[in-house]
Amino acid sequence: MEASLILINLTLGGFLGLLGQGVRVIAGLKKLQDASQEPLKENTEFDLRRLCITFLIGFIAGGLGIVGQMEADGSVKMDKERMLTLIGIGYAGVDFIEAFLMKYISKEPIATKQPFTKFDPEKLKSETRESDIS
Repeated sequence: MEASLILINLTLGGFLGLLGQGVRVIAGLKKLQDASQEPLKENTEFDLRRLCITFLIGFIAGGLGIVGQMEADGSVKMDKERMLTLIGIGYAGVDFIEAFLMKYISKEPIATKQPFTKFDPEKLKSETRESDIS
């Protein structure tokens, strides 16, 4: 079992999971566009943090998905079927993980508490507790 081969396969699985999440994002944006009566404008609120988190979850889901397909020596016979499976894991895995997190950990959707607008160092100082610094 070669560590570099395992790392390459985990990265490949992660990127295929990320691709699956990208398909999910495109489908979600299309659904949002269809539900809207007017075209999306530049100032439409878009939560970049949530997008980044879901891409990260898709990467992790794809990486975990390829682990189940590895041989004992860490190799993976990559064919079209396995690639589509990993893309599907990225697509569906994010739905599953988000639903789990929303049900058991948070009552609010992931990363939707406050959309990021600008960095304010003074606000950060006021929110930082003394115990966080030491």
